[in-house]
Amino acid sequence: MKSFVAVAVLGALTGVGLRAQEPERMPKGAHPVFEVATIRPANPDDQSAGFHLEGHRIFIENERVTDLLMFAYGLQAKQIVDGPAWMSERFDIHGTPDIAAAPDFTQLQEMVQKLLAERFGLKFHEDQREMPIYTLTVAKGGPKLEKSKGDPDAINDETGSVNSKSEFWKYTNESMDKFAKAMQNSQDRPVVDKTGLAGKYDFTLKWKTDVAADEADLVDLFTAVQEQLGLKLSADKGMAKVLVVERLEKPSEN
Repeated sequence: MKSFVAVAVLGALTGVGLRAQEPERMPKGAHPVFEVATIRPANPDDQSAGFHLEGHRIFIENERVTDLLMFAYGLQAKQIVDGPAWMSERFDIHGTPDIAAAPDFTQLQEMVQKLLAERFGLKFHEDQREMPIYTLTVAKGGPKLEKSKGDPDAINDETGSVNSKSEFWKYTNESMDKFAKAMQNSQDRPVVDKTGLAGKYDFTLKWKTDVAADEADLVDLFTAVQEQLGLKLSADKGMAKVLVVERLEKPSEN
């Protein structure tokens, strides 16, 4: 099971959960860095992984460098190119920000970006390349989504359960852009939001992951997105941003 930032479980960067008392949050204009961060190779026997946030303490557990890049820059694995083979090695990272408060999603992304540059020596450039993608659009009949009633500035909440046959997710305060990024983490190509839907939404989604499974009340992901959300995932080909790795170094253990 994988956990992801304050109450999230993101099915495949795959999954996640974290429940804790709501901590004090950083000001929205803050740009935190890791004040202290220890990086060590992960235990090869560790079966869990994820991004855990407890108060302002951060634990990135059993994650590949590829996963760090995916999280930090909101990318799907195929959008990261030319990296060294050791990017598949897993690390544990414990750290605290230089501001004694909890970062929001974007601030944590920024912290991981800076950590990759400072401790892994990451250098890269961005490019656009044509590749297979999925486009997320509004299906015929319109969306079946409820506008979120929560604080629009609050962290989005993606909480779910995953087993060998199915997945169930509850999304709270979710933008379509973040939903597309959540979807692409469990797919073989990037997902591009072309719904044109602004704002934040609350909704649930359940589908079977094993098409041969005897789950009479469940359908595949593509059918579930259309029937339950009034949206449509379509296989397509188009231009997508890629991160081209120029340099990446193993961090010294500390």
